[in-house]
Amino acid sequence: MRRDREFDWNAWLMDWQREAKLTIGTMLVRFGIAGSQKFADYLRKRAVEAGRPLPERVLSPLPSSGTLDIDAVDRLLLPDARERLAELSQYVEKLTHEYAWQFIKNGGSAYLPVQAAELQSAQARLGVQLPSTYAAFLRVSNGWLTVTNRLLGVQQIEPFGVKDPVYVRDWYGIDTLSDREYFVYGKDQDSARIRSRYLPDCLLISESVLWPNDRLLLNPSVRFDDGEWEAWFMAPSLAGANRYQSFVELMEAMREDDVRYWRQFTGEA
Repeated sequence: MRRDREFDWNAWLMDWQREAKLTIGTMLVRFGIAGSQKFADYLRKRAVEAGRPLPERVLSPLPSSGTLDIDAVDRLLLPDARERLAELSQYVEKLTHEYAWQFIKNGGSAYLPVQAAELQSAQARLGVQLPSTYAAFLRVSNGWLTVTNRLLGVQQIEPFGVKDPVYVRDWYGIDTLSDREYFVYGKDQDSARIRSRYLPDCLLISESVLWPNDRLLLNPSVRFDDGEWEAWFMAPSLAGANRYQSFVELMEAMREDDVRYWRQFTGEA
């Protein structure tokens, strides 16, 4: 398992961000300033809802230099692209939680690190000592943005049963899994085989972006010898959750999902 002492969060998150920016830049250059046709249609719809017609010229593809798409992000900084992006931003101010839009608007999603006193205060409020890989992540980035989820800042973290009692109630059921059945990870894991009795005490560390009922959780009821907690990606599409033996393993899986998602748009998948 990957652990705090082996993991450079700053370098790893910056690599993730660079890869996302390059992929999105490639998409914008190849398919137009707003990305895929589906995304362009979404922007048009939001503009109509706002009562401000969206000029089609801001959705047109950027001129191609005829070179490799490795310079895609740089081309987004050219005057023509910057002008159209600025104009587009007037029409889509509500897209604050759209993954692609964060990169279009801000050139990437960056979060300030949590200060030591703030982390201690959050742990006192929650009554727990957060697992080391998650605490190390927060000391680098107080939140993060993936395709499907936005990781919350430490100030927003609450027990799942407090934050979303209705969701927890809907999942709660008969729980008869033995340890042999439950403690299976990796490719042999069955996402439907979870222990719902753990849900109320899990920490909800995300809010959904792409699908409304996806959740990222840290489970204090399952702790490993080095103090790491079990981490869950919970979604209705899984009929349960994919479970990992540390927060960093969960994040590695989220990054892989991001890469697969964006490669659908650039033609690499």
